Amino acid sequence: ESAPDSVDPAAASRFDTLDVQMQVRAGLDRLPPRQAELMILRHYRGYALDEIAQAWAISYGAAKAIHHRAMVGMRNALEGSDR
Repeated sequence: ESAPDSVDPAAASRFDTLDVQMQVRAGLDRLPPRQAELMILRHYRGYALDEIAQAWAISYGAAKAIHHRAMVGMRNALEGSDR
């Protein structure tokens, strides 16, 4: 039997999703622990930055700065850059 000419879109989507999840996990692993924790709380658990700041007993500005550094780190990790 020959291979099908087309790829099942649902199967391809699952592989794409798994690949993205693996890339995000690798990016989180490259961040300092505090930045990784903030990213998980903010983007996976849905906490607002002011809630995280209050829980960590830091200012909103400090939480915002940690988030910004984490976003830059994730962007660099996902682009394969070490800037």
